[in-house]
Amino acid sequence: MTSTEAIEKLLWWGRSDPSYSRNGVIRNVMSNLGVSVVDFKPRLSVFGHIEASFASIGDVDAIWVPCFRQRDLASASKWAKRKNIPLVFDPLISTFDKQVFERKKFLPTSPAAKKLLEWETRLFQKADVIIADTELHARYYEETLGVDPCKTQVIPVSSDENIFTFKKYSKDRSEFRILFYGNYLELHGIDVIAQAIVENKNDSIHWTLIGDGPTRKAAEEKCKGLHNIEFIDWVEYEELPKLIHDSNIVLGIFDTGNKASRVIPNKVYQALACGRSVVTLQSLAYPSELVKNPTGIYWSQAGDPSSLLDAVERAIAHGSESDSQYARAAYEKYFSNAVVNESLKKVLS
Repeated sequence: MTSTEAIEKLLWWGRSDPSYSRNGVIRNVMSNLGVSVVDFKPRLSVFGHIEASFASIGDVDAIWVPCFRQRDLASASKWAKRKNIPLVFDPLISTFDKQVFERKKFLPTSPAAKKLLEWETRLFQKADVIIADTELHARYYEETLGVDPCKTQVIPVSSDENIFTFKKYSKDRSEFRILFYGNYLELHGIDVIAQAIVENKNDSIHWTLIGDGPTRKAAEEKCKGLHNIEFIDWVEYEELPKLIHDSNIVLGIFDTGNKASRVIPNKVYQALACGRSVVTLQSLAYPSELVKNPTGIYWSQAGDPSSLLDAVERAIAHGSESDSQYARAAYEKYFSNAVVNESLKKVLS
């Protein structure tokens, strides 16, 4: 930070959803740190600095632009410079990466892709601090978007600990339950999950897939006729903890793309917080200690249904009761709100 004093009052700039998992955790921890948050939602992002000049904002110590709000950075930067206060950006994703490599809207070498990269690179230079959810994402911002390494700070996404609470594993079950939930993006590797379900020979396993999105129809077609799988449409966010508690394993992501290897999805944080085992792709996004030691996380190779099944069988053999404790311990050490608290202190001081 460029400020020499701790932040006491912060301007939350942008038309974001405060209840979105990342935003909710950050705002809750800010509150616990005694930071007062003022919301400012400009009607038009490009003219936000003008609108802010006429709004009853009062004095603030810094500006926070929340995740996905690249479009607000330019105007927020103008207002921050006018007030001589620091600007923090928590992007969570790169627009260039999402449009070019995830959605494949543009070819990487196309003029449109190059223009998008230049636009986002210029924007990222405007922030005094760039927040990343993993070390690999921080490195991506530095290497691809030209962010000064001195400006990046890693804060894990964590989870809403008011609802994603630890619950001991119940032994009174006749089947082994595996849960996936999400919006069926290519990033998730649903094709890998579906193929693993088809190849599975263990009749004691029941698979539940919750959500909807572009790859769901193909997954349903692949699994057509199987008796041990259930597809469920979206459920209320508050219902997720019970579904996690009722499961033995929560599935993470399995795509082979670069972005999948840089992120830790919400469902992994939430499952570990609830004390449930996770099967997900092995990635350097996770602390190395989690790969070496028993943690309730079972690693799969990206894009490999057989590797996914092998990880599931290892989890079954190890036992859910001990893994429940390991999972919660891993969460508390690396991903909890307490960890977010310590990281956020560094940003706001």
